[in-house]
Amino acid sequence: MIIKAMNIFEDLFRQAQTRNGNYFCQMQGIDDEQSYNDFLALAHKKSKDPSEMVLLTALPLAAPDNRVLIQSILEQLPTMSIGYYQKEELILVADSALNQKLKEALDIVIPFAINKEHFTSTSIRDNFIVKMLLWANRYFNNYHLSRTEIPKAIFYGQPKKHEIYFMMLLAIAGLDVLQLSPQKEPLLARIDQEQLAQIIIINNAKTVKTLQERIANGVAVEKVTTQAKRATDELDEILYNGTGMFRPWQFADGNTHPVLINAAFEDIETYWNVQARLRTGFKVVGKTVYTPVFLTKILGVHRQRNVYFKLINDLRSTKLVYFAESLDFAPEMENRQAVYSLDFCLKPDKTIDRQALKKHELYKRMLTYRSDMQQFILNKLDELFINYEQGYFKFPITNKERIQLIAAVLNAPEALLNLIEAYDFTGDIPKAIFYLKDREILGKDDALLLGFLNLVGFDIVILSPNGANNIELVIEDAFINIIKLEEFVQNLPLVDEKRTEEKRSFLQRIFGD
Repeated sequence: MIIKAMNIFEDLFRQAQTRNGNYFCQMQGIDDEQSYNDFLALAHKKSKDPSEMVLLTALPLAAPDNRVLIQSILEQLPTMSIGYYQKEELILVADSALNQKLKEALDIVIPFAINKEHFTSTSIRDNFIVKMLLWANRYFNNYHLSRTEIPKAIFYGQPKKHEIYFMMLLAIAGLDVLQLSPQKEPLLARIDQEQLAQIIIINNAKTVKTLQERIANGVAVEKVTTQAKRATDELDEILYNGTGMFRPWQFADGNTHPVLINAAFEDIETYWNVQARLRTGFKVVGKTVYTPVFLTKILGVHRQRNVYFKLINDLRSTKLVYFAESLDFAPEMENRQAVYSLDFCLKPDKTIDRQALKKHELYKRMLTYRSDMQQFILNKLDELFINYEQGYFKFPITNKERIQLIAAVLNAPEALLNLIEAYDFTGDIPKAIFYLKDREILGKDDALLLGFLNLVGFDIVILSPNGANNIELVIEDAFINIIKLEEFVQNLPLVDEKRTEEKRSFLQRIFGD
């Protein structure tokens, strides 16, 4: 019986006694590239051990080339009845139990393929059948099937039509089958109308590397999940999947997608402390959390200054907040040569060469942060470099800007990095508040870092008492929510309204009202 896996990379190597069937799974895209490579390195190691019965091979499968054997089978096929191969004296593999299961599977897959493909001639149909028989013999002749041992077939790459039918044959016969497609692969879903396969779509397609490259970049580490941990994961799946409830750090290995809140002034205080999952417009698609956030600029001040400064105080008095009285917040890099050398950490497709970057001297600081946070930041940089090249910033994004932003993020104020590290995407949203007393021109480094924080999912509020242009000069207006208050005031010093209230209360206690 074909069953679904919770974590195919671990479940595939679970003993047969601990589960009630075999796996047939396709994974499209790559979530964590290192884990992906580690799995392939482990599978490669097992494939070299005859006792493990693990086939690991890259696609496409080589077409059978033994002309004598092919001709012999073609001569015998007319004597066999399609759909009744299990009654034939047909020896595909040495193990009798596996041989019988493969013949039973042939009786299902061959008629299904004939009906599906409408082969235009008998010779084309027979050549397809021969291919199924000879592939089974070539790859699984030395394997056996029992209650305690399940052979495994792992295919890496983009499959062709006949290869998909072969995988279906193996899965129906009781083998574990895993097909890994680093990029989108629609063919299996179109053929597999009975939905035998568990198809996992990650929507994070990677540049295709060869199987040998991935094996070389992986570490063969075998893991086992305890029964208690598995029971906890299954309970989590029941409690949280599709219920609108979220466990802490459920999407730590996921992604965010900012949704701009087009807000009135009153909305800021109303929604400022509301968690992401409770905001209008919040949703989750796969592992991507669509987060309604503020990118709001408040021009001018209230005529009642105490109301204005109280707002600022209320905004600052919250969790996960970064406050500055300037937009010049991207640190200056003293070692310019190190910044320029980041150019060698960019690939021709404009994305980051992560292995090269992690060896760079400027990256050392990031190594102390959680691995999933590092992965999230690098994913966001790649996203900004590719998807935000046009239509977000009012200046072109070239490799110069890309390395400027990488340097700005790697050298960002610790307070900002700590906010990203503390960001549980469905919970409290990190915030950046900027109070601009003077007129400021936003430099490219600061603009890029501000755009990056917006893409991460920060609430950002810029307070400009004098109404001067700054963020409008570097980020397209469509991405900014502008709110205008009653008056524009030049060089308005920031007043700590909380301290003013405390002082007023103290004087009232002494002198009375």
